Amino acid sequence: MYRLIFIAFLASVRAQLELEGACSLATVNAVENFNATQFSGQWFQIARIANEENGVCVTSTFSPVVENNLLVSATYNSRQVFNKTETWRNATVTPGTGKVLVFTYPDQALDTLVLDTDYDGFALLYSCWANATHKKVWAWQLGRANAFSAQQTTNVNKAIEQNADIKAAQWFRVGHSKQDCQTSGASVLLSPLIFSLAAYNLLSKLL
Repeated sequence: MYRLIFIAFLASVRAQLELEGACSLATVNAVENFNATQFSGQWFQIARIANEENGVCVTSTFSPVVENNLLVSATYNSRQVFNKTETWRNATVTPGTGKVLVFTYPDQALDTLVLDTDYDGFALLYSCWANATHKKVWAWQLGRANAFSAQQTTNVNKAIEQNADIKAAQWFRVGHSKQDCQTSGASVLLSPLIFSLAAYNLLSKLL
C-alpha cells in the first residue's frame, strides 16, 4: 500500500501543465496599470494548477518598492506546510515587458501576469515558460481571506474562462483548516527541487 501511495505522490510532485505552442504573454488579457501598492500585503492561496508545490495552508506576502507610482521591485515570500513542516519559497519581483512581472526564485524565473484582481478580495496569477515546441503553465487563485465569496468565485472563473491555457485545467484546492496549518515547529527554506528531493527521501522510508 505504501508503495502505491509513494508512486502517486511522486506523480504529483512532478506534475506540471504542459501544452503545445509558445507563450504569448503580450496577447493575454491581464490587468492594465497594475497597482503594486494596492496589491501589497498577505494573500491566501485558494487553488493552483498542479506544479512543483505540494504544501497546504499557503500564504504569500507581496512587499513592493514603489517610486512615482511605478513598481521598482518587490519581494514575494510564500509560506506553506508540508508534513507538518513550515517551508518557505521566496522570490524577488521586477517589472518585465508590458504587463509582465518577473518572479525570480533561487532556481527559476517566471514571467507572470495578474489576469484579474480587485486588490482587496481576489487575484488570479498566470505564468508561462516555453521551449521550442511546448510550454509549461502555472496559475494561482489568491484571496485576502482563505475562501472566496460567491461573487469573487464568479469573477475568478470569468477570468479563467478567458485564458485558453487554463480554462480546462484541473485545479488543486489548498486546505487552510486547523489541521492543514498545524506544524511541528520546524521551518525550512526550500527550492522546488530540494523540496521534492526531501519529500522523496521522507516517503522512501515507508517502502
